[in-house]
Amino acid sequence: MEEQQQQQQQTASFGRVHVVVCGPPAGPPLLLRHGTTAPAPFMLCAPSLGPLLDRFRVYCPDLPCHAGSLSDPAVLDPSSHAHGHWCLEVARTRPGAWPWVCWSTGCFRWRRCCASHWPASLTGRTSAAH
Repeated sequence: MEEQQQQQQQTASFGRVHVVVCGPPAGPPLLLRHGTTAPAPFMLCAPSLGPLLDRFRVYCPDLPCHAGSLSDPAVLDPSSHAHGHWCLEVARTRPGAWPWVCWSTGCFRWRRCCASHWPASLTGRTSAAH
């Protein structure tokens, strides 16, 4: 997997975002949303993600103040669903609609934001796998 991994930086209204990209370059895209204590580099080492990394081109952005996104601190207020807005902003920099996989608190925050603002966007299943 090492030869297929890339580090990217993109700009968002919340600051610069570090994105780890890995998996086959021709694979379908998948956005991975990490939890509070598991930034992108850690997430991509999780054994349970191995099958996804073999099949999909996985994009895992670090939340503000985590791992590669430490340089631009941002306060994401949970009461305003700022984490969800941050996710949407990051996702909209990529063309098309992508499937999401959310981990732990990343799952909770994303689902909560969607339920409040875009209930029609919630399809499929949500779980907090570890």
